[in-house]
Amino acid sequence: MKTRVRDFIDALTAEIQALPDGKNDYDVLIRLESEISIERLLHLLDKFKLDYAQSEETVSEENMKPLFDFLEDRWANIQKTDAIYPHTPKSGINFICLLLARHLAKVTNRHPYDILMPSVRFANYELKLSEFILRDDGITPLEVVEGFACLEDEKVETKIQESYLLRRDSPIRSSRSKLSLSEVHRILCHSKEAPGYWKAIYSTKNTTEEARFIEALKSDNYSVTASYSTEGEKCLINCILRNITTRDELARFMATHLTKEHGWQHFLDKICSLSPENMFRIMLDMDIEPTALRYNGKVYSNTADFHKAMLPDVAVKLPYVLKTDLLNDLDDLHIRALLLCLLRTYKLTRNEGPVYTSLFGHSIGYRLWGATTYSKEDKLKACDALIGLLISDTPLDTIRNDAVFKKHEGPLMNDTLGSITKILLEISDKKLEDKPVALRA
Repeated sequence: MKTRVRDFIDALTAEIQALPDGKNDYDVLIRLESEISIERLLHLLDKFKLDYAQSEETVSEENMKPLFDFLEDRWANIQKTDAIYPHTPKSGINFICLLLARHLAKVTNRHPYDILMPSVRFANYELKLSEFILRDDGITPLEVVEGFACLEDEKVETKIQESYLLRRDSPIRSSRSKLSLSEVHRILCHSKEAPGYWKAIYSTKNTTEEARFIEALKSDNYSVTASYSTEGEKCLINCILRNITTRDELARFMATHLTKEHGWQHFLDKICSLSPENMFRIMLDMDIEPTALRYNGKVYSNTADFHKAMLPDVAVKLPYVLKTDLLNDLDDLHIRALLLCLLRTYKLTRNEGPVYTSLFGHSIGYRLWGATTYSKEDKLKACDALIGLLISDTPLDTIRNDAVFKKHEGPLMNDTLGSITKILLEISDKKLEDKPVALRA
């Protein structure tokens, strides 16, 4: 008996709601990608409910295409990041996507894994997601146990070559394919149990430990720690920020998905250290395509040249942006988030800027005749102090009189940093004016 679309969607939604919460101790980037992907999927399911509320149409591969497309699009964007199914099978979105794929598999003759990861060439569908990694090509699964066997082959072959002074391209080779350094890392660091397994079975030939590892690998409690590390985080940042194009959108995203006390700085630390070009693209309206290393239509061959090309323009753009009306119709939390992003953008530009010195060798901020100047160090310290106030519970209308603000007032009111500070003080004064006189400090 065929199932109506509305019944299919209702049953799927009910099962999603009944799922246990995913692990919440993943890194901030994993959690953010999970949250925004869940939001996208729930929005899509709501649209199905609306479109098919009065319809008797039955489920087909054709009318389920938006759901197939959702999984395919997500897979394309999370490849070579730790958000992939084999690395974080217990994240909230990965739980849900596996459930979705199993439902969609009933509509077509494809296996759920082929729906989840359409580019991957599976030979063994019996594996749990935690039992394999993907090779560097992104399309070839490698069983964890097989990966350790490849490492053993490498070890034996190296000994043979050392004994006979053979080169690495010697005909004495294993039938198994070689692992790259990154693949070796993901195998050896696949879990907290993996290093002990390697040591036990190949150094001490401990068969008991081998059996224990195989049992752990198939257990629901097995926790994968394999990682693509820094490069994976860069890709995930691009994935999370790909639909964020304006300053307001970034501020709203942070205010919605992260706490100002613990989440905002950690998230911006990731962006500023791993993908500053995304910060410039969003905050300064710059023509940047981070994944293609393209700036103003020109493609660069490496990240260093890419950043070097945009930095002079960044220094010019930031003061210009600060002259625009930035904070219309934003509430207190969004104002704090936006100002924090501006201060972090300033820090990026100032960290890369020069340290000028006077004739006496003292550091100053800029060579301005007849004007008070401050050192780069003083400005960065002042910037950090203001950031601390923004992510604290200090009311915005009291910041001008705060002891921390007064301590750093000189550099805070100077040059580009001063322009950001003045925006905050205008808001502070306006909030103070709106307070009843009896409540003013």
